[in-house]
Amino acid sequence: MSPTDGNLEQVDFVDPQTAEVRRLNELWARLLSHCSQQPEYVEPNTPLTAAIFRTLLASGNRPMTPKELQRRIGRSDPETILRILAVRPHYGILPAE
Repeated sequence: MSPTDGNLEQVDFVDPQTAEVRRLNELWARLLSHCSQQPEYVEPNTPLTAAIFRTLLASGNRPMTPKELQRRIGRSDPETILRILAVRPHYGILPAE
């Protein structure tokens, strides 16, 4: 699912880092503007696979390297993240081609 898919109403979303305005469905806009900004969105006790999934969602579902994921999550190491994701797809997360 991409941020522009679905039958939900499309809204303007301003990326806080780039100031780019994009049309997103209202669910993605809410996730990016509100949910992902909450302190409990990814907590230290969040399972690593869930933390990876939430981090990818918060980045607009764009591909990220294990190193980028580790920096955003703030725990584990890139090798562990890669190993976890290489075993089998979690939450539909697949390596970028």
